[in-house]
Amino acid sequence: MHETRPYMRGLRNLCRTLVRAGRYDEALALCDRLERECGDDLTADAQRTSIRLNTGRWEEARSLGDRL
Repeated sequence: MHETRPYMRGLRNLCRTLVRAGRYDEALALCDRLERECGDDLTADAQRTSIRLNTGRWEEARSLGDRL
């Protein structure tokens, strides 16, 4: 199953770490990679929602949250 692949887990964990460190541009780039390379749009959008909330982009966060 794709969720157990080490590469995918590594991208997820690194993205989460970058969000927590406030390095949002780098985390967004990883979200794009998660979606493009792994087909993991759910995790990518969850992280994007968190980034939008942390940067005060409320309407974009709400839109992404509605999709989740």
